[in-house]
Amino acid sequence: MSEFDKTMSDMKLHGTGFMLDGKHVPRENVYKPVCQGVDGPCDGEATRRRQNTRYVEDERNYVVMCDKCFEYTQLQWAEQWREYHSEVLEP
Repeated sequence: MSEFDKTMSDMKLHGTGFMLDGKHVPRENVYKPVCQGVDGPCDGEATRRRQNTRYVEDERNYVVMCDKCFEYTQLQWAEQWREYHSEVLEP
């Protein structure tokens, strides 16, 4: 039996959530989005957001981040766009 199958068999539905290894996991925590973070996942409350990019494949323009990480990422993109415009668009 794989580790995944063992985990799934240990998980039991319980009124307001799940029982996993004898511990109650509230239903709202089961599908809680995890912040991608700047250098890896963080514990912030994450939501799916559109970043300041222009990828042809639209799904690549979205990230799942908390407010703090998203703000930092947006500042990075703004700097990259400034650099791009100053080198490519200005003579």
